[in-house]
Amino acid sequence: MKIRAFHIDGFGVYHDQGVSALDPRLAVFLGENEAGKSTLLGFIRAILFGFPRANARDPSYHPLAGGWHGGRLELMSDAGRPCTVERKPGKGGGTVTVTSDESLADPAEALRQLLGGITYEAFRNIYAFSLNELQTIDTLREEHVRSVIYGASTGAAILALPRAEKTIRERLDQLFRAGGKKPLINRKLADLKEIAAKVRVASLEASRYDDSHAELRDVEGKIRSSSREIAASTAEKQRVDGYRRVWPKFLRLQAEEEKLRALPEKIESFPVESVSAWRGKKCVGKASPMMWGNWRGKRAFFVRSRRGRW
Repeated sequence: MKIRAFHIDGFGVYHDQGVSALDPRLAVFLGENEAGKSTLLGFIRAILFGFPRANARDPSYHPLAGGWHGGRLELMSDAGRPCTVERKPGKGGGTVTVTSDESLADPAEALRQLLGGITYEAFRNIYAFSLNELQTIDTLREEHVRSVIYGASTGAAILALPRAEKTIRERLDQLFRAGGKKPLINRKLADLKEIAAKVRVASLEASRYDDSHAELRDVEGKIRSSSREIAASTAEKQRVDGYRRVWPKFLRLQAEEEKLRALPEKIESFPVESVSAWRGKKCVGKASPMMWGNWRGKRAFFVRSRRGRW
């Protein structure tokens, strides 16, 4: 964009003044102090970006010699199309009008496109700076100003670097955002945290498995020991039960042995009355083989018992 001409209706010391044709290569305005050079610079800034507010650091340059506050600039766009930007008093920095051979629906948007999206701070510190801007570098540290300077030094378009930075920031936000949940890295970190928690639980489960396995081996040893004790106790019980079953018979045997020991080894005489009693029984005659067998068996048992063989 180039400035071809300008006309000032009223701005500071200027009233109804202008230049109809500026050299497209270079135009130099020379004057003494307080001649109005800074006022002319402020006029160009105000027409392109709006009148400064009351609390702004830049002066407003209200008309001192009459006329409406404002004026117009005749420009040549980068595409080679002539256009005129005119600003008058109004809300929000004044009312702007942009005329061109093309139909323009929104003057503010048309002006923004004409300026290439550059901000007031960047224009003020790079393209239209005064002695005050040369005396300080604080404004050069502003992000947009630094981006424009860097873009100009690399030959890139004015908005190339800011747009690239914006795209990078948006992409970074898609990848990671502090306290976010949807960005990719945030989701991966959440998954990693969940996996780490599962690993910790698995580690605890593994240690508990080792403890449980050792406890199982101990319990199995106790079971085997208890099984042996049960088998020994069962055998002992069976032995005792056998003693209990034969105990009454053993007592009777002891009693019979006492009786046998009380009998004489040889009977010298047999009582007559006993013979008579014996003859009175129905079993008179020879004893049956079964009777003799029972008697002989008992006699042999008694004899063995007395000799300690039972």
